[in-house]
Amino acid sequence: MLANKIKKILAQREKQTIVPTNAPLAPAAVLLPLYEKEGEYYILLTKRTQKVEHHKGQISFPGGARHEQDRDLVDTALRETFEEIGVRPEDVEILGEGRMEMREALLYEKLPGSRVRCHTCQWQCTIGPGKLGVCRMYQNNDGVLYTLNYAEVSSVGVDPIEKKPLFHFFPGSLVYSLGTWGCNFHCKHCQNWQISCADPAFFGAVTDHLSA
Repeated sequence: MLANKIKKILAQREKQTIVPTNAPLAPAAVLLPLYEKEGEYYILLTKRTQKVEHHKGQISFPGGARHEQDRDLVDTALRETFEEIGVRPEDVEILGEGRMEMREALLYEKLPGSRVRCHTCQWQCTIGPGKLGVCRMYQNNDGVLYTLNYAEVSSVGVDPIEKKPLFHFFPGSLVYSLGTWGCNFHCKHCQNWQISCADPAFFGAVTDHLSA
């Protein structure tokens, strides 16, 4: 059963502690509602109203900021889900808790004033505390550069090898492709803009075994 598989995978993952930054962060949580209908599994998304202050009309999971009375972030997700779409906490089976993962970057140097210079690509970004690089995949946290998309996969597929820069190997064959979010190019008509220009908070599904 799919639910049992998800529960087993999530149980093997360690919870993450977000590294403190100068950015205005607030404790919050969302619920990823998975439900079965006629033998098929579906993920439930919500559309934000136009009357809210931020993110009008955006597609999202039910959730929001933690309140003082919430016991933990799971309680936050359940409360917000009930408030937003009327699903009662007692009708929800929690399969596990997801997490984002931040790893210290390898190719960077530390500069005075808690700034850093990233050497991953040609931009050579100088990044101030709490700020992101051009690619939005690296963040400076108190003078340490962290990779925000470590082991995160945004898309997986099988493509004709001619789409790749290694097309001269085995022409006419297929290649297994996987990618993450963020990009150091900002092409005007990018066909993958949903992931290349995405907000770092949007992606949270981490597949640890792909980081090897």
